[in-house]
Amino acid sequence: MARVPLAGAAAVVVALALLAAAARAPGVVQLAYDSVTAPGQSATQRELAPFSSGLDVELLAATRAIPATATYTIVFGSAVAPSDVSGANSAIQYWLLPRRFTPDISAAQWVIAYDQAPETLGVHYRKVIPLGPDVNAFKVVR
Repeated sequence: MARVPLAGAAAVVVALALLAAAARAPGVVQLAYDSVTAPGQSATQRELAPFSSGLDVELLAATRAIPATATYTIVFGSAVAPSDVSGANSAIQYWLLPRRFTPDISAAQWVIAYDQAPETLGVHYRKVIPLGPDVNAFKVVR
């Protein structure tokens, strides 16, 4: 039996690998083209993806309603499950940056109220802006 030199065997392996890669190239090129030209999500949609449980609509509405320099607080009515409070609270605080969160309703310029009527909070308010079902933002008047 004749032995194939090591360099010859390596050349055969390389040639087979190149042929296999060339055979797959059209599919890879098509996949790359499709991913570049396909309609995608906007930057806002990508950022809101983790909050897609309905909170995304409320977050966008709150961003539009509350000025970026404002101080706000969040209140939850008794119908809101305690397990939902911390998650919603954290998501809202993150999304509304650079607005400043305060736990003190008397120091807030705006209030986001979940299942809570503004008349029951003991502060005077000027306007109520609906953010979603059972969620409102209102401007506090001093």
